Amino acid sequence: AYPEFETALKSIYRKYQEYISKVIKQGQKEGFFKKELDADLAALTFISIHDGTLHQWALNRERLDSVRFVRNTRRIFFTGLMQ
Repeated sequence: AYPEFETALKSIYRKYQEYISKVIKQGQKEGFFKKELDADLAALTFISIHDGTLHQWALNRERLDSVRFVRNTRRIFFTGLMQ
């Protein structure tokens, strides 16, 4: 219902994905991350996990240890990327 907002949001997220993808590609080049992974898809996955983490934190803030939650999320994501 708000095409201008949708266009702007998509543009911001596309730039965000491109940046994360570049970081992942650099990590692949340096041998930190698995070379067989699609960096663009991994970047979208990272954004999805990040957004979902924020969403769940907002919904469960009163019963959630936020530091442990974020560390666990990072560990799960980066374990999948690492060589």
